[in-house]
Amino acid sequence: MFNRSLEEPKIVINRYARTAEHVYQRQALLDAYGDAVVEPEIPRTTAIADGQSARVPLTRISSRGAAKAAEAFTLHAHAIKKELNAR
Repeated sequence: MFNRSLEEPKIVINRYARTAEHVYQRQALLDAYGDAVVEPEIPRTTAIADGQSARVPLTRISSRGAAKAAEAFTLHAHAIKKELNAR
């Protein structure tokens, strides 16, 4: 059984690095699922693990990796909020 009121599922790529393997796998997801793959990818960064272990939000960690990850998470949160408000 499933919830018929749910919208089409989306795919968020996380722990993404611009290595050849990740680029290949990202393209395979795009080929298979198209618009279900949402941008931006969540980058692979040690700042996420550092923030979790220190119980500190990414916005309080002063590194480029933390800033990029926080920006990606924020964009996804705004998109989800916009979709929920449109219902």
